[in-house]
Amino acid sequence: MTGTVLEWFALPGYGRILADAGERFFVHRTALQGTRDLSVGSRVDFIAYRGPRGPRAEGCRVIAPAPLVQATEASGAPACWARS
Repeated sequence: MTGTVLEWFALPGYGRILADAGERFFVHRTALQGTRDLSVGSRVDFIAYRGPRGPRAEGCRVIAPAPLVQATEASGAPACWARS
């Protein structure tokens, strides 16, 4: 099954995937293959399971990274990336 990462919380290591069919799946860091973290907007391939607490993803691997978004100023000119 394929889908898109909706949200990812790096510190606790879990998030949600929206499957192409429209269903949402929980994913934990232990279910990832080839990476330890995900990025919002990444396309992923995974195996869907029905767990006792709801739908979850296993064997999750990234098939396309999240698209890059360029920040722009109000004038439309590219803005510099801000660092804190």
